Amino acid sequence: MGLEELLLEDAKNQGESQGIKKGIKIGAKQEREQIIHNLIYKTNLPDQQICDLVPVSLNFVKKERMKLRNN
Repeated sequence: MGLEELLLEDAKNQGESQGIKKGIKIGAKQEREQIIHNLIYKTNLPDQQICDLVPVSLNFVKKERMKLRNN
């Protein structure tokens, strides 16, 4: 295997690693959003209690509640 192939393989591996990390972050965000949506729909918890249960900001919970109201 020549130098060019080694460099291409290294770049490919770095790209895959970055893609996996980004995918994990996106999946975690979607999971938090789904949990927040469920708490909004299925409970009468105020926004502050929801953000205490799910590690997100109060502003994020308020934005999600507004999105749900507009849908």
